[in-house]
Amino acid sequence: MSKTRTRETQPTTKKRDTYLRADDMSAALWYHQRKSFLRSAFILVLLFSATVVILFGDVLFLAQRNSSETSTSSSAASFDDGVGVSNQAVAQDVDRKEPTESKQVESEEIHGKVDVMEENFLDESSTTTTTETETTKASKLTQMQKDTLKKVVGAEFFDDLIPPDYVPQTEYKSPCWSADDSLRCLPFFYVLGHWQSGGQDLIGRLVKHPEVVGSRHFHFWNEPRPPREYWQGYGFATDTIRKNDDTKDLIFGDDSPGTFANSWSESTRLHLSFAEDVKECWLKCQEKPNDIPDGKTQTERRRCIDGDLEDQNAEPIGCGRQAMKNDPPSELGGHGMSVPHLMRYVYDIRDENARGDESMASKLKFILLLREPAERLHDAFWHYDHYQKHFGASEDGFDQFATEMTNHFKVCESEHSANGCARRFETYHPKFEAVFFHADQLIKNMYSVWIERWFQVFDKEQFLFLRSEDVFGLPNPVSATPSDYENNEKSRKLGMSEALQKVARHLNLGEMSDALMEQMVEMPETDDARVLKKGKMSPMRKETRALLNEFYQPFLVELAEKIGDEAFMWDDFRR
Repeated sequence: MSKTRTRETQPTTKKRDTYLRADDMSAALWYHQRKSFLRSAFILVLLFSATVVILFGDVLFLAQRNSSETSTSSSAASFDDGVGVSNQAVAQDVDRKEPTESKQVESEEIHGKVDVMEENFLDESSTTTTTETETTKASKLTQMQKDTLKKVVGAEFFDDLIPPDYVPQTEYKSPCWSADDSLRCLPFFYVLGHWQSGGQDLIGRLVKHPEVVGSRHFHFWNEPRPPREYWQGYGFATDTIRKNDDTKDLIFGDDSPGTFANSWSESTRLHLSFAEDVKECWLKCQEKPNDIPDGKTQTERRRCIDGDLEDQNAEPIGCGRQAMKNDPPSELGGHGMSVPHLMRYVYDIRDENARGDESMASKLKFILLLREPAERLHDAFWHYDHYQKHFGASEDGFDQFATEMTNHFKVCESEHSANGCARRFETYHPKFEAVFFHADQLIKNMYSVWIERWFQVFDKEQFLFLRSEDVFGLPNPVSATPSDYENNEKSRKLGMSEALQKVARHLNLGEMSDALMEQMVEMPETDDARVLKKGKMSPMRKETRALLNEFYQPFLVELAEKIGDEAFMWDDFRR
């Protein structure tokens, strides 16, 4: 959305003042022409100075006005879209022909949730527009965002994790603080990504480095686990770090695969009210008769749970839509908070000597291991038995799985938006909730949707992006044979060695000896790495690959633009 900008004309009063001053000067020269030359020169200097001041004021006024118009135009574009995403995402949604009609939502708070105007304000405060030559600087959380997180997650969460009377212990490289006469620390780095991408295999090798104490995957940030359980779970690392001065630079990490993609089911900590409302509604619905009334297609119990599928305006509206009143999606006034926002709030630990934006949040490191979407989906299908049992353990079954999942998502996208459906798919309507496992594996691979939220609160320079295919030396699946997977040891060792060196530099670790590198690389593959070859004995069909390539293409274009790396189009692994 843009406004036509017109050049501001000079105020007539200012012109008149200039003319009057010119007349005064002429009069002065006419009446006092016999006065000394120095007095005349002094008057001329004064007039020239006044003219310069007037002109400079007008230029400054116009510059401020144009700047204000630019800011207003950008804000209006975000608000009129009605979807709680960044300005860059709005433009991308338009390009992908997603609905962008403005939605007038009444300003109100629902059970402590912020309204739609607040949601758009939150997103405007953290734009993520970048180019390859720019650096991405994320915004700090606003007070409004912090208050919203306290309402959504509960203030006791933050008090239990980092008490109000905490004392930062900045002599440690890892984020540590003292509270209740004990030292507590949080991970210095996170290995993000998904299952079937090899993240846990990579971290299993990295912990061999003498400066890395260890890593665990608690799935703490996205699942409602007790805060005490998290920092106590890293007690082994804290005990090692505080031994003496030589151990203060040791670090540890978190490699929970569910942290990166903040879909609704993968961020339940931020949607507790929804789950509680659905549970309460479901229990009440069990009291309804299990008979189908005349002229209806649902039992009374199912109508209570799902709502009237024939008439969505009829009562009952169903448990899901009832719960959405208290936890609506962003475009309907939802809080718009995500796992990255929560992490940023917690990691904003600072001491009295911190400068500007400096805090532990700015020192945090992320290692993002991503895999070509179609291949990850294929291996997920062959890894989880429930997909094979439901669709059939064959390539016919995978074809049906891929076709149904993409079709269901396209229906949702036609009614809402790509970002909204990725984040809230099963909550929009019972027909989406009924989709087998809510199209979760398909949605996990929409990397651009997820990285957008991370870039809102963390700088791009805090991320190291790796492709699983490079790290594990995988062949091009389009032309590869089973023997290519078995005989890739040379490329695997080279890829793993290069990846570990990149990770060490990213984490500011000391140099690794040849012996240490060999030990890391020669470690046996874990199940997390072997699953990368799960589908090698049953290659994906050409038609199915073409279907998935077309589906994921817009998301990959957005991803490559956001991180500034065309390699993440995976052109060398999709053809």
